[in-house]
Amino acid sequence: MTKPKPLPKVKYSIICDDIREEKGNKYTLVGVYTEDIYPSKVPALVPKLCFRICIDTSLEYIREFNLLIKRPNNTTIGPFLAKIVKEGKTEAYLNITISPFIFEEIGEYELIIEEGKREKRIHRFSVKAGDPSINK
Repeated sequence: MTKPKPLPKVKYSIICDDIREEKGNKYTLVGVYTEDIYPSKVPALVPKLCFRICIDTSLEYIREFNLLIKRPNNTTIGPFLAKIVKEGKTEAYLNITISPFIFEEIGEYELIIEEGKREKRIHRFSVKAGDPSINK
C-alpha cells in the first residue's frame, strides 16, 4: 500500500477584506487583519473575507484539498475546494474569497486544510467585541 502524500506545509496565511490581482504578477491585499478581528457588532455580516495562503512547494504534498473554517462552537463553514494550479520553485499561492461571510459569535476561529479524514490547522484568529483601541 502506498503512503498518501502529506498535507501541504503552509509558510504563512493572511486574512483580509479583499485580494486584487494586478498587472505584472502582483496582488494587492486590502484591509489586512491582525490575529484579532473587531466587527462593529456580533453577529456581523461582512461583504467578503479573503485568505492568502502560501504553500511550501519544496516538499511533496497533495494538490487538491478542502478548506474549512471552524467556529468557536466547533461547527464548520465549508468545505471550500482548493486546487494548486500554479506554483513556483519554492512557493504556491491560494487566494480564497468567501462572500458574504458572517461572524456568528465571539471567540476563536480556525482555518483548516482537510483531505479525507486528515486535518491540519493552518491559521487561528479571534473575533472580539468592543473597540480595539481600548483593549490595547
